[in-house]
Amino acid sequence: MLRRLWTESYVTFNGRGHTLDGVGLNRTPAEMIPIWLGGEHDDALRRATRLADGFVSLHDPMRDVLRVIQYVSELGRDPAQFRVTVRLAVSARGPDDWIGEARPLQSMGVTEIGVWTPNLQGDAALRRLTEVRRVLADALPRTTAA
Repeated sequence: MLRRLWTESYVTFNGRGHTLDGVGLNRTPAEMIPIWLGGEHDDALRRATRLADGFVSLHDPMRDVLRVIQYVSELGRDPAQFRVTVRLAVSARGPDDWIGEARPLQSMGVTEIGVWTPNLQGDAALRRLTEVRRVLADALPRTTAA
């Protein structure tokens, strides 16, 4: 439905949860906006791979990412064009640990890694995030995902 609103002048839709009658946007986006979905249960993973442009793993990335890539392939979609993001906690460890966790994730199909500092705040958190970004950018090859 969102993609129709972003590309068509007026949209009429009668669905299970929503009804639209000749609705349009004043200005459609110049580029398609990617839709990301997340979740933990199998239904959510299957929905994301069927409908979205990317998946946000908020739970066990080692389990979720492999299933998402499998489901994308089963649908005949190109896994290299489907984006996957995970979170990586980086408070108490160092560069070798960050790289050691990030490389296998990327080789599994993760295209973006979000970093967070659960035990740091303020300037200390900002310094750590800046350091992690530099370390991972230098250590990991760029992906080819769109």
